[in-house]
Amino acid sequence: MKNTIAVYGSLKKNAYNHAVFLENQTLIGKSTINGSMYLISDAYPGLLKPEDTPIGIPVQDHEIELYDVDDMTFTVISQMEKGAGYTEELRAFMDEHGVEKKATIFWASASQKDPDSQKKWLTSYTKETVPQAFR
Repeated sequence: MKNTIAVYGSLKKNAYNHAVFLENQTLIGKSTINGSMYLISDAYPGLLKPEDTPIGIPVQDHEIELYDVDDMTFTVISQMEKGAGYTEELRAFMDEHGVEKKATIFWASASQKDPDSQKKWLTSYTKETVPQAFR
């Protein structure tokens, strides 16, 4: 069975977890999602839902990639994300061709690791925003 996941950080193509988990899976499209992104413990991206974003922090669209993954890969990624405190949500996305796709996304929690005043808020997640050790 295939599962579709939406990725926005370390699992995206050219990011450090992509080769480990998604190299042999199928990219089926790109989309955007609205939220606030920050680094958790200076390394891992977290994306907060707009309603969970602290007052004064900008909410914006972030590019995501949609992948069809096999059951084993989905289970491993789900356990990794949930183990780090992320929550899972199945939702609809419009891909770059206007086709609706249902995919699972893993949201960060507003209470994860660093207090809001110490979070490093990001406008995107790229190699330049990741510490050298995680590239």
